[in-house]
Amino acid sequence: MMSKFTKYGFVAWLFGICFGCTSHQIPGDCTDSQLLYLGGLVVYPYQADELRRRTILDNYERIQAGMEATDVRKILGAPDEIKQLHYSKDGSTLVGWTYWYILERGEREGSRYRNEHVVRISLDLNKVVLRIDTWKVE
Repeated sequence: MMSKFTKYGFVAWLFGICFGCTSHQIPGDCTDSQLLYLGGLVVYPYQADELRRRTILDNYERIQAGMEATDVRKILGAPDEIKQLHYSKDGSTLVGWTYWYILERGEREGSRYRNEHVVRISLDLNKVVLRIDTWKVE
């Protein structure tokens, strides 16, 4: 049987996931567990609908290094995934965040099997764009 603390802790966690941090908030405003959940909102295999696809394809080139994350969201909308960005040999140093705008992806994990078409925007800890990378974006 679940203790009252465990039961209410779970309810609080679920409430936080559902209402505390949405994909429309900036990464610094979310907890780690909420960020991990955001990546789970996309169902695979995934293909963006036509409006989402056009928004990304017609506007991603407007994103420039030095822009604020809020400006990126105004141009492209909320990212499909938000992940932590680490630069170090052991991967332990958090240096920022990545916004992933997915046009198409076959699988969640395993880069050789994903057949992904994505735009990734890397942000520093101050939520400023560092770089823009694309995979199979036409």
